[in-house]
Order: sequence, then structure tokens, then C-alpha cells
Amino acid sequence: MGKSPAWQALVTAQGMGDNYSTYVYLLRTWMYQLISLPSTILSVQGGLFDIKYMNLMSTTSFVHNHLAFQYYIFVTAAKHEIQEYFRKLESLEMFGLKQVVIIDMEYLLEDTLLLRMHYHNIYFIEKPSVGIESSAPWYQIHCVASECVNKLEQIGKNVSNLNKYFWSTVTAFGQKIELSGLKSITNGSRKVASFHGFLASWIFQDVLKHDLTHVRPLYSFTPIIRLNNWGSTWNIFFLHDVQTYSFVSCHQTRSNSDILTTLSSPLDDWSWALLATHFTWVVLILILLPKQLNSDGILLMIGISLENSVLSGSIYKAKFKPTKYPLIGLNTFIGVWTLLVGTILTNWYKSIFTMEMIVPTMYRSPWTTVMDVEGIRILMPFKLMGEHSVDMIKFDYFRHKYFYTQLLFRCHEIAIEPGKYKRLMVYKNRAKALVNMLRPHFGMDENLNIKYKSGVFTDFHRPDEPHPFNKSVLKGYPIQSVDYNKADSYNIVKILSTCEKVALIDKAENIVKITNFLNDNQEKRRFVRGDGDHFFRQFEAG
Repeated sequence: MGKSPAWQALVTAQGMGDNYSTYVYLLRTWMYQLISLPSTILSVQGGLFDIKYMNLMSTTSFVHNHLAFQYYIFVTAAKHEIQEYFRKLESLEMFGLKQVVIIDMEYLLEDTLLLRMHYHNIYFIEKPSVGIESSAPWYQIHCVASECVNKLEQIGKNVSNLNKYFWSTVTAFGQKIELSGLKSITNGSRKVASFHGFLASWIFQDVLKHDLTHVRPLYSFTPIIRLNNWGSTWNIFFLHDVQTYSFVSCHQTRSNSDILTTLSSPLDDWSWALLATHFTWVVLILILLPKQLNSDGILLMIGISLENSVLSGSIYKAKFKPTKYPLIGLNTFIGVWTLLVGTILTNWYKSIFTMEMIVPTMYRSPWTTVMDVEGIRILMPFKLMGEHSVDMIKFDYFRHKYFYTQLLFRCHEIAIEPGKYKRLMVYKNRAKALVNMLRPHFGMDENLNIKYKSGVFTDFHRPDEPHPFNKSVLKGYPIQSVDYNKADSYNIVKILSTCEKVALIDKAENIVKITNFLNDNQEKRRFVRGDGDHFFRQFEAG
């Protein structure tokens, strides 16, 4: 059997000559062992190592770097060139979770059945501090083909234990906490660091004691964040929560205690319509009967429907004069009506009616959602657009700028959301309108590119420096940012108490507490919350 073109090219490139059959057999055997593992195998000719091999991993032909258990394998007789490249390489994070392995083809010249591999230690620290475990940049593995995969996995696990020195966090933290400038240690403790910063410091407390300023982090400890539509699809995340929002308003709230509603509540509209239809047919049948029957018969049907216990004695004494036509069908008809309507239905109705009367008065809002209501005014807390970031901003100008920036891009995400089902189309149209109303304040064109400098948020200033801000500029915008405080400086209660087309949106658990607070008023205004609005619903992941 002749040599295949692919393997012949490899022989020529590596100059292995007569050892062709030996190393081809070994490689094929070892590749069969690797068949269940995501791997990329490249042949590299000595002196011709090209940077393009490193760029291959970013193409669509390869599994993404952030998926675990991958191997990037170089089959070469020029291992020193590859090792030298990795020694000088600074951006090791480009490899992500890929594990780099070199198969040394020179070793096959020694007429052995063993493979010699070199496993790259991506966590190698050239000059480790005291207390940090020392390691080597490459680890050699000698194995027969059937055992190589197991040994490769074992050394990979051992090397991965060194990754704890290569982590960073989005929140900046160090060995010391600066308390100067805090007026109250009780109230100011929350401003020292966010919960995420505290947790990161706690997890990395053993790492902070080492001087690792010369070590470049490869991974980042990210906080729980909102998923958006702009991220890459390869991100690995764990779904933490689905954040839902509710609203509260007293606009046109109605109770279920009016007389007609109470009387009709035991049956729904379709049931009443069906009952009225059957009653009409019964009356028509009795009207079409001979004249001697219809008068007493109609009174009998009415009495039975109201309940046969309230009928007068004359009705019970009503008799039908004998005719030449049998009345079996009529008697059966009256009997069925008496059983179903005069007994079962009336008793069931009284039971339901009695229960309805002892149930507390319920109030309901005319809205199931508020973001699709024309002309409505929405109050929304600053923290809904970024809880951790808003706490760190001192001045009103930057708090409002951050809030409306997040709102702008959040609405833009909804506006470009794929899909055409009814509710989504309503939300998309609403989002487009909100974006178009907000763009001029940022000096943006239709593509959200900054083109003008006439907007209220077009000035660029440092967040730690005060900047004048006139809140009335955004008075006509449908969504108004507010904040909770004891003095109610944003007049939240006053605005909601007007019971105009205005609603407050917040997290569902907060709206429950706020609704109870608002309903405790002397004017007996009734505030109702709703949970059917999904405009700002978000998925949180870490």
C-alpha cells in the first residue's frame, strides 16, 4: 500500500525519511485516543514557524477558547522555536482554556515506541514570591500511545491548581481600606466597597499577601450582571435570577363591591348569556302553547327560576287542561328545568354569593402593563439602571447622565429585538419612541453616534467634580428618575397621590412594601400594584 499524500507531505516537511511507518503508526494510535477530546493538530516545519498558527484559533473553524478541555497540539521536530515563542508571548489570555502540547518528532528517531510530549504551563511565574509554589514552563511526558491521554489529563489537573495567582476582579481592591473622609463609619461602611468588592477581597485574601504586580491576570472575577443582546454567544455563564418589575398607581382603580358586580360575580358573562338564552327559549315554547296553558306556565317558569319555595299557592294549584295531544314532553321539560334551575343552580348561586359577600373588597387597576399606555408618566428609581454604580456617584448631573445613558441603550436593545409577535411589537414601538426622544439630549443621530454638542448630557466632565444640572430639562420625558429618602425630596408620594396617569416602577418585592405604605393614607386613596409588565425584565448571570 502506498503512502497517503497527507502523511507524505508531513514526512517531507519533517525530514523523517525511513521512520515514516513508525511515527505514523504512533500518531494514528494516539489520535484515536484523542478522538473524544476537542483538539487541533498542526504540523510545523523547522525554521518555518509562523505566527499565523496562533491566529487560527480565533477563526470559526475552531471551538472557542473559553470552552474547557481543549488541546492545541504542535507536531514538530522544531520544539525549541515554539517554546521560544511562548516564552516571549505576553498575551497568554488569547489561549483561554486551550492547553498547548508539543509532540517531539525528533524523539521518534531513537527507535522507541514512546511518545515524548511537552505540556505548556500557562501559569508559570519566573520569580515567585515566598510562599508561592515554584513550577516549570514546560512539563515532559513520556508515554505509550494508549496511556498518553490519561497522563495528559492528570498533568493538566495539577497545573490548573496554580491558576489562583492569575485572577483579577472588576472592583479595584487592595490590602488596605481607606476610611478617611467618611463622616460616619456606620452609614459610610457601605461606601467603602460594594458587596462584590468585599466578596472578592474575601476570596483573594491569600493572594493579596503576595506581591504579584509582575503577574498579568488571565481571568477575571466578574460580578452578577445583566445579560444583554450585544454580548458574544460564546460566553459561559450561570443564570442567577430573572429580575421582574411591578408598578403601582391609583389611577382609575375600581373595587368589586358595587351592587351589580356583587350580584353577577358568581357567574361570568358567558354563563349569564347562556342562562338568558335558555330562559328565553323556555318562555317562547310556553307562549306557543294553547291559550289555556301559557299564562300559568310562564308564571311557573318564573317562579321556578327565582326558586320554587317563593311561589304562591295558586301557582302550585295550576293545572293543565287535558287535550287531545299528550303532554309527556312538556312535563319532562318542566321537570328538568325545576331540577337544574330551581334547585341546583339556585342553591349553588346562593352559596357562591354568600362567599363573595364575606371576601374583603378587592381593588383593581385598568392597566395590566404600563409601558404601552399612551401619555403615561413613569417614575423609576436610579438603582434600576445600575445599583452598584449609582451608589458611587455623588452629583446629580452624573447620576442623571448615567441613568438616562443606561435607559437609552436598554430601550435600544428592545427596539432592535428580533421577532414580531404582538406584545413585542408594542414594546419595540414604545422603545423606539423613547430612544428618539432621548437622543437629542446626548447629541446623537439616528445611529446613536454623537454628532452634536447641544444636548444637556454632551458635556464631558470628571464624575468627582460638581456640575450644574437643571432637572426641568427632562420634565417632558415619559420616564423620570427618582430616589427614596425620608424627606421624599423627589415628591414621589405627592405625584402618585394625584391619581393621574402616573405609575411607579420598581422591583416586585419593593412594590409590595411601597403599596402597603401608600395605602396607609387619610384620603382613602387606593393604590393597586400590577405584575404584568415585562418591558424592563432582565436576566442576571455570573
